[in-house]
Parts: sequence; structure tokens; C-alpha cells
Amino acid sequence: MASLLCDLFVQHASPAMPGALVPVPMHLRRLRQRGFNPARELAAGLARRGCGALVTGALGRCRYTVPQSELPARSRERNLAGAITASFHGRPPARVVLVDDVMTTGSTAAACAAALREQGVGEVDVWVMARA
Repeated sequence: MASLLCDLFVQHASPAMPGALVPVPMHLRRLRQRGFNPARELAAGLARRGCGALVTGALGRCRYTVPQSELPARSRERNLAGAITASFHGRPPARVVLVDDVMTTGSTAAACAAALREQGVGEVDVWVMARA
């Protein structure tokens, strides 16, 4: 599905060309359960379509969190507090596009953007394939 979603996204969204495509990270435990990170698959597909350079490892989850989908909206920000970290080898890009599969309340995107800005990223855009 990632290939189809990326084709449709590029065709209909007409995305501006970013400097870096950064997927929303999954904790290693969750990644092992699922077997893949949907955000990474989408970011890689967008990179192959010329939407920017894929940057993996810029964001990480330093602790396991309950899946956001299992929590009410009010609890999601607290669930992610201190769970997302950012680091770059060398100077961070001026503009980053955060890529995720689904956005509900925006708590995950906000936590990731805050971590990126703390590391010196000037502008963070968010691209998602679905809004719930």
C-alpha cells in the first residue's frame, strides 16, 4: 500500500521539495511486533519519487509508550513526554518534513517537531497519508 499511497500523495498533494524526509520513529519493541515502520516505508517511497532525501535515525523513541490509538486525546501528550529524541550527525537541516501514516490529535507530530527544533531544525512540516 505504501507505493500506491506515495503515488497518490505526489500526484494530488503537489508537495514542495523538502531538504529532509524524517519518518516518525517506532520504539524497537513495537517495531519487532509489527515488523515494519509504516512512516519509514512512506518516507522511503516519497524519497524515491524525488520529494526529498530520506534521513533515518534523526528521531528515536527512548522509551516504550502505550500506542497513541489506545489512549483518549487528553492523555496522548502526556504519554509521549520525554519519549522522543532527535540527533543529527553534523549540522541539522534547515527544513525537515516529518512523515507519518495517520494523524489523529497531532500529539505525536508535536512531540517530534519539538525534539527536532531543540536540535536546531528551523522549519518542520508534517506530511501524513490519513487524518482520523
